[in-house]
Amino acid sequence: MKNSETISDLEISFHPLPILNISDHQIRNQLQNPSNPNQIYGALIGTQIGRKLEIVNSFEILIQDEVVDQSFMTTRQEQFKQVFPTLDLLGWYTIGQKPTINHLNIQIQLTSFFELNSPLLVLYSNSSTPTTNNHKEIEDSNKDIPIEIFEFLNLDSNHQQPSSSEEQSNYLKCNYTVETSEAERIAVDYIAKPNLGNSKENALIANLTTQRNAIKMLHLRLESILDYLNLIIETTNQTSNPNDQDLNHHEILRQISSLLSSLPKANDHHEFVQEYSKENNDALLTHYLTTQTKSINQSNQLIDKFLYLLSRDRDSSRDGGGRDNERDIMKMNSEFNQTKFKSSNLSSFLK
Repeated sequence: MKNSETISDLEISFHPLPILNISDHQIRNQLQNPSNPNQIYGALIGTQIGRKLEIVNSFEILIQDEVVDQSFMTTRQEQFKQVFPTLDLLGWYTIGQKPTINHLNIQIQLTSFFELNSPLLVLYSNSSTPTTNNHKEIEDSNKDIPIEIFEFLNLDSNHQQPSSSEEQSNYLKCNYTVETSEAERIAVDYIAKPNLGNSKENALIANLTTQRNAIKMLHLRLESILDYLNLIIETTNQTSNPNDQDLNHHEILRQISSLLSSLPKANDHHEFVQEYSKENNDALLTHYLTTQTKSINQSNQLIDKFLYLLSRDRDSSRDGGGRDNERDIMKMNSEFNQTKFKSSNLSSFLK
């Protein structure tokens, strides 16, 4: 029997989506279940042509006490089959450094339940040390991806309980390459660098965040000053010697007074009100113009409908009809009057 250092001849292409799914699954489990962060399991789906495999997607599965929840996994597989009819089950993933007897027990269940000849085992290592590979070019391309892939060698039908000495002999290590399509490359680049764009929206968010943090810091500092002044007043009222330098803190009070003197004076209040009123009127004017544009558009649509019904009424009046058209025209006149009423109300409000 071959050992685990023997390299399999499988040609495996790994897409970024299952790699991101595995990493996200591990992080979520680590935050939700910190006492047992390494217990994650999932299935891998993709395509296989001969000895060439392409891992395209993945989904989570339930395994408790090394027993696979067959009904849950079957349901999830059927759901993915409806969305991705060309993708088949290729293997499963979990966290680990190398195959163990526990992995082999789960592997045998998957092989028996889903009739897989050589299901893959993908081990995700949450350590920061990059994995090694026998081939130099494969090592260079995957040195930052902490993933190892193993091919499972099927056991004999009468050998269902492997021993610990056989856990390594039933796996062959596989080389793999990361293959990305153009759409996947764009998506991964956007996820990894979401703030590279120079759009107006990002600039506005950054500006508002900076202002919010500055206002929050100012509020905290003002609260500290007020608490300090209240403490000084209470202490001065309670002490018998108000000239005590330690209690009066004249130096700090002078600094506070200097800070208050540098602030805008009260006579600037009128200028502030004028500036605020100007900005408020500009905002109302913008809203008014937007509403007027919408009202004009609705009026044009109503006029078009009115002309269409009028022409149809002329045609039907020649045949002795037209009562239904008169009712439609009255309804549209009512809608038009409501639009004019809203526009006039907004104009009077701004005046």
